[in-house]
Amino acid sequence: MRLSPDTAIAGRCSLAEPTVASSRKSSLDRDTSELPTPPYHRSAFARSIIPTHFPMTEAQRKRFAAALQRVAGDEDMLVMLASIAAEDGPPMLKQVHTHVESLELGEAARVGHALKGLLSTFESGPPVDELQPMIDAARKDDGNATQIAHASVSPKLEHLLGEIEELAESGK
Repeated sequence: MRLSPDTAIAGRCSLAEPTVASSRKSSLDRDTSELPTPPYHRSAFARSIIPTHFPMTEAQRKRFAAALQRVAGDEDMLVMLASIAAEDGPPMLKQVHTHVESLELGEAARVGHALKGLLSTFESGPPVDELQPMIDAARKDDGNATQIAHASVSPKLEHLLGEIEELAESGK
């Protein structure tokens, strides 16, 4: 005996209660051996907006090995995230710089924290973790310590963003 998809969906029975199936075939009954393999199973619209493959170089795989682990080895996902970070990261870093220079420390801490979150997919150690002393100093309203920490970490973050931009470019 089989479950009727209409009955199971409507909630009139549980899967443990077998019922007589309707005469029409369920979508579960079809032969799937000739279906295309992912990612080609996506609709034409989805294929048009969702890239299907972004090649990474061996150097990028080695450089971003920990990041690849965080996305379960999905290179396409990592490159897509790199595209987002490459677009959002530089303006955020500029905002941090502007807020630190003008001693708007609350905003520097807020944007610095957001930047740390954005970049933590790619790097959880230096230089991303080096943002924390700047954020902490800004939250304590210590302008001098904030400026010193920012001056130390900013060039390293610019370098990391450059690497992320290269990764994003590999998908184009």
